[in-house]
Amino acid sequence: MNKNPDLLIIDEDNNLGLSERLIKVIQLLTPQLEFRTIVAPRNTPLSKESLSLYRTSSGVIKLPLSSQKSNQTVREFFGSIVAVRQFRSIDNPLLPKDTAFDITVLRLLSDGVLGGTIPFRMLDTIDKIAMTDAPHLHGSEMTISLSALNKEDVKKLAHYAFAIAESRNIKKISVVAKADAFGKERTIPKVFLETIMPELKNLIQQSKNVETQKIVVSHLQSDDALYQMITNPHELEMMLTMNQDGDNLSSAAAGMLGSIGLCAGYDIGTTRVEETVGGSLPSRPRNSNQNVIFNPLGCYAMLGNFYEKNGYPEAAEIIHTTSNTLLRAGKITRDLKAGSDLSLEHVSFYFLKECRKLQDTKVTV
Repeated sequence: MNKNPDLLIIDEDNNLGLSERLIKVIQLLTPQLEFRTIVAPRNTPLSKESLSLYRTSSGVIKLPLSSQKSNQTVREFFGSIVAVRQFRSIDNPLLPKDTAFDITVLRLLSDGVLGGTIPFRMLDTIDKIAMTDAPHLHGSEMTISLSALNKEDVKKLAHYAFAIAESRNIKKISVVAKADAFGKERTIPKVFLETIMPELKNLIQQSKNVETQKIVVSHLQSDDALYQMITNPHELEMMLTMNQDGDNLSSAAAGMLGSIGLCAGYDIGTTRVEETVGGSLPSRPRNSNQNVIFNPLGCYAMLGNFYEKNGYPEAAEIIHTTSNTLLRAGKITRDLKAGSDLSLEHVSFYFLKECRKLQDTKVTV
């Protein structure tokens, strides 16, 4: 068995058959592509051992998984630090013509909550703080979470963002953080802001590219960022933030585009991992309108992104053209078209059929 495939597909045995549908398109458009598939049992976490055979794969597509532990295992194994999601109004021809936005959201994946036993002295300190700042809570049960932030990862986020902004000719970068919630206290969002702003500005100042030197970096509070995204999306180009705020902003942007299941992005680390915006697959009924259950287009978009990144431009173009064709023809699921009775199976059938038609046209030409 070839241990170094061009593409690794990570799926879950959840009766959706997403990997099988992707494979049919791969075999049609790029029969020469070597790929392998890992299918994890439903709600059973993936092990790093199952991934270890494929560490040097050129690319990875991670389909939505219901196990948060599996998602975390994949990110840790491939060293994912930053999630990149791009939302372009042109990707949904059903949107009104006067709607125009192109927003790239980058969020740090490595900040999180620390668990474990809290020393008594720390509990005593917290109780004293509560007595001073919130006396009404004294004597009550309190739930405590300790956030962690790696400054070196924040700096890497700045470098990744700068490289993307330079390649896409982005002129405005908004750093999103709720940095004023506790006044002068050095909270995690404030440390994030204090770390990333000078790093970004230094990269811009040192650039030899005249156009890149024109990039403007500003700070937006989290709530203001969400408000601006909904009311003035055309004013935003790139947003950098920590994990939770970035997750919320990405979901909101996906909603503006039409569906969380329509969008695809990727995680940056030692290996690029293609993901949908709804990277997790919560336990919901199959007739739910949420997530990607009723919309395979996001999964096909991941394949298109892989093709574009790895030197298959014609295949990438066919994926993009097919998605637009199905959207315009109304051959879409109910999350994008109210009242639609088309299932995942129907849309996948139409997608493959349209891909075959475009492929035959190119071969004939």
